[in-house]
Amino acid sequence: MWILREIAGTKVHLLVSYCGTADGPVVTFTNERQYMTMQPYEPGNIQQYIIVTPQGEPWIVLNNHNESNVMDRSMCPNDQGYVIGFPWNRGPNQIWKKHHYS
Repeated sequence: MWILREIAGTKVHLLVSYCGTADGPVVTFTNERQYMTMQPYEPGNIQQYIIVTPQGEPWIVLNNHNESNVMDRSMCPNDQGYVIGFPWNRGPNQIWKKHHYS
């Protein structure tokens, strides 16, 4: 499960891997276009910032800090379903469903 955690006073979020705590590792885009890693949160590391773009409730797009790449479930037949950073192309593999939990 993943948690979108808002950074107070900004329009950005962190995408946190929920491992029993909301302070787990966060998705970190890398300087290499397609690769993302999981890293501990580093305040001020813009590679960890996620900008959420609504696509009609409950659908969203998860952009990197400058909106040059989105989280994309790769459609390459030999990649085993990796999630990568990729330019927005409006593909259904780039739109994610947001669930609300209380």
